[in-house]
Amino acid sequence: MAVRRIVLWIWLALAIGLGAALIALWSHREPLAKDAIDDFLAQRGVKASYEIKAIETRRQRLENVRIGDPQRPDLTADWLEIDVGPSLSGLSIKAVRAGGVRLRARVIDQKISMGSVDQLLPPPSQEPFRLPRLDVALEDARAQLETPYGPIGLRLDGQGGLRAGFEGRLVLLAPQIAALGCTARNLTVSGDVAVIGARPNFSGPIRFAKLGCANFEGEAGDIQLDASIAEDGRDWRGAARAVLARLTQGGLTARGGDATFEFSGDAQKTSAKFQLGLASLVGRDVAALLARADGDVVWSARGLETAGQARILRLMPGRQTRQMAQQLRDLGGATPIGPVARQLATAVDGLSRGVTGQARFAASHRDGQFAVNLSDIGLLSASGAVLRMPGKDVVTANNSGLFLNGMARFGGGLFPSGRAFFNGQSGALNFQPYVADGARIALAPTQISLGAQGVSLKTVATLDGPLGTGRVTGLTLPIRMEKGALWRGCLPIRYRALRIAQLRLSSAALTACLGQRDVRLAPVRLFGVLDQSPIRFSVAGASYHLKDGHWRVLGPSARLQSGTDMSVLTAAWVTGRSTPAGLSGDVTGLSGSLGGVPLLASQGSGRWRVTRDGLSFDGKIMIADRQAEPRFFPLSADAIQLRLRNGQVKGEALLHEPKSGALVSTLAVQHNLSDGRGGAQLGVEKLSFNDRLQPEAISPVTLGVVANVQGSLRGQGRIDWTPQGVTSSGRFSTNGLDFAAAFGPVNGLSGEINFTDLLGLVTARGQQVRLASVNPGVLVSDGQVRYHILPGYKLQVEGGRWPFAGGALVLEPTLFDMAQAADRRLTFGVEGLDAGRFIATMQFENITATGTYDGHLPMIFDAAGGRIEGGRLVARGGGTLSYVGDVSNGDLGLISRFAFDALKSMRYDRLSIDLNGAIDGDVITRISFAGVNQAPIDGGRTKLPIKILGASNLPFVFNVTITAKFRQLFDMARSFNDPSILINRLIPKLEPVPKPTAPQPKPVHPAESSPKP
Repeated sequence: MAVRRIVLWIWLALAIGLGAALIALWSHREPLAKDAIDDFLAQRGVKASYEIKAIETRRQRLENVRIGDPQRPDLTADWLEIDVGPSLSGLSIKAVRAGGVRLRARVIDQKISMGSVDQLLPPPSQEPFRLPRLDVALEDARAQLETPYGPIGLRLDGQGGLRAGFEGRLVLLAPQIAALGCTARNLTVSGDVAVIGARPNFSGPIRFAKLGCANFEGEAGDIQLDASIAEDGRDWRGAARAVLARLTQGGLTARGGDATFEFSGDAQKTSAKFQLGLASLVGRDVAALLARADGDVVWSARGLETAGQARILRLMPGRQTRQMAQQLRDLGGATPIGPVARQLATAVDGLSRGVTGQARFAASHRDGQFAVNLSDIGLLSASGAVLRMPGKDVVTANNSGLFLNGMARFGGGLFPSGRAFFNGQSGALNFQPYVADGARIALAPTQISLGAQGVSLKTVATLDGPLGTGRVTGLTLPIRMEKGALWRGCLPIRYRALRIAQLRLSSAALTACLGQRDVRLAPVRLFGVLDQSPIRFSVAGASYHLKDGHWRVLGPSARLQSGTDMSVLTAAWVTGRSTPAGLSGDVTGLSGSLGGVPLLASQGSGRWRVTRDGLSFDGKIMIADRQAEPRFFPLSADAIQLRLRNGQVKGEALLHEPKSGALVSTLAVQHNLSDGRGGAQLGVEKLSFNDRLQPEAISPVTLGVVANVQGSLRGQGRIDWTPQGVTSSGRFSTNGLDFAAAFGPVNGLSGEINFTDLLGLVTARGQQVRLASVNPGVLVSDGQVRYHILPGYKLQVEGGRWPFAGGALVLEPTLFDMAQAADRRLTFGVEGLDAGRFIATMQFENITATGTYDGHLPMIFDAAGGRIEGGRLVARGGGTLSYVGDVSNGDLGLISRFAFDALKSMRYDRLSIDLNGAIDGDVITRISFAGVNQAPIDGGRTKLPIKILGASNLPFVFNVTITAKFRQLFDMARSFNDPSILINRLIPKLEPVPKPTAPQPKPVHPAESSPKP
């Protein structure tokens, strides 16, 4: 309005200035016009220049008019014509015509100043301003106006009487205008001006590129204005229609806004009737809006007042509302909150079908105080949700805050239903119980208060609904909000009953502390029943993250009593979250045992889930023997898949030796929590022993019994348990196992072993294995051993037998205690050993023999090693012995030649060998045989210096003691091959005569032997 008044004053001032100047000139016209004009200007102190082109009776024409500072004139005109005529007071100006007018003006203290032109105007008068009775014609008249709101450029073309009949065209341009808290850029006013009944009129559009008011920003505005103003500027009236392409405020963007006004006013106030419309509103909370409002508004010196009716024809929720619906869907998971939150999400989604509403409003802003009042509020969604607040001024907002009064009803469209009662900034909400998909939530009367810092409320929620695969009943949660935020502190939480699958917990009271980001639970002890067995739970603490719904439990422990057995399960941490499918999370530090199961689990970690199908666990854990003296070392159970459903535990795992990582066995477990019965199946596909893995890494039982094992095992085992006890069995086999034992190396052990007690390592009688070879000092092959294992890790050897040199090597029955470091005794019997085959097997040279031998070799193995005590071999009957070699045919002494001559063909009637000593040290071997010499089979006799009668049947007795390593018993055998060893024991200094080309031989008897006196 101020801009329109300025525009009016500008063109009036332009016309009056020009007219006044001309009237002044003509009213004081003297015979010499120029002198008169100069005198007029001089009297007013105005500098001016001009050219007189015509001075006629009715018309005067001036050109190149300049008024003001020649360097910066206030007014210029290309030409100026004035018509004068007679009047009652004499001559007066009847018409003014001008072209190419340029005016410079400023607005100072709400008044227009045109510089030097002001001095040419009539003096101020207290009389109301009146338009002069003057015809004016302007051609290309322009003005530059400096205002406190910004520079303005004007152009006016038109003609007619100033009091009536003037018609023209007005153009106003402003790069930026700032007024009344708003800023318009690229403002353009272009319209028709006319004077009708002494009232200037304007009709035309007002356009701007951008408009900013406080937090609002608009673009492409167009205002169609039809208005008139009294000639004295004291009253105005008109109509306006505004269209705004886009308006933004914060995150909101309005499009298609329009408004119409019919206004009238004076210097005291302006009143208007308006209608407002909005085609769309886009933001975080609103996607589309079609709204209308109509009412009255009054502007006065004190401020603004308005009242009317607002209608929402269609409101669509925006992005933030959709995000809230999605957050509600993800909230709560398999808890009582989950179904409620998901139903609320559906209710929120239902708002996308559109919301309509209406309210009466009244607003004012006077003397710096604002107030907004809403009455008879009603909202209705297409999905059926409704909110009604009937009554006058039910919502009030002013400088003191927000106030609610009266009663509100709400509900429908799957939203909770209820009533609210308000009295200023406090009130109470009464909700009906909210039921959704098996869940129920009931709120106690909710006390609510409104404040400048936010909303405060207090209530208690009681929930019934799912919890994982179970259900909780009577869960009470106090809810408090202080100043727009959840109350921080500790509150009691109770539940009446809780059931998850077969688990039922008794009622309990907990303490929960709400923090800035999470809810923390104090230590808890819970009692209940799993199926029909008592169970106890305890946790050292727990926390629930408010933002993402993750929770964490510290030190959980569960103890289940099943008959006389106790199942225990503990963990360091359990984390998880609720999902629509149930509960899931991670566990670390898992350990425990199941009833009578003879296994102990520890160091477990993995992923767990609780769904309608039950509890499942996938991860790894260490498995150990629960006995005080473990039967096996801890094994790593990897790739665990454990399931608990309807009181039945089933699981599978791969058992590895932890250090080498070798696969020992597969494990399949099943256990019934209700009766404590279950079993485990072990499967050994191929357990290989090598440099990477030895049996003592799996079981301490084998430590000190076998070593350097090479080969593989396969088989199956079964462990079953009941409240009455544990039974186990197994069957394992090998196709070839090599190892070192205390009695010597064993190669190619093969066979099958059947355990009647796998955990106790007890077998049935008659177990049998085959041994490709065993070497307790003498290599024997292709043997069989019968045995069985007694309780207490005692090995009962039933017997063993090996074919040996035409006879047999027999292992006599014995008992080993594998659990203690006691002496282990093995007695080997020799049956029917054929001397000739034995010599051929040993590949002895230059010796032949006949005869059969029997005997026994008692061996004792202890911590110091192995030894032979009382070993003896005896010839069965007699036999022959013949030795022909380099020594026997050499150049020897008389007695030596005589002895070796006898050995060329010797028939003995008795022979015995006694052995005693450590097999890792010296073994004392005593050899005794007696017989008569005979004529040699091959070769001649030894030539003696004297002829002895009957030399072919002389009796001989040999007694030899040998001290040597048991592993070097081949030397003893070679003593039969090389009799020089025996002779040297009798004649130590006797040495064989070497052949000329042969290398020097070794001594006949070793240093370890000595002759027997």
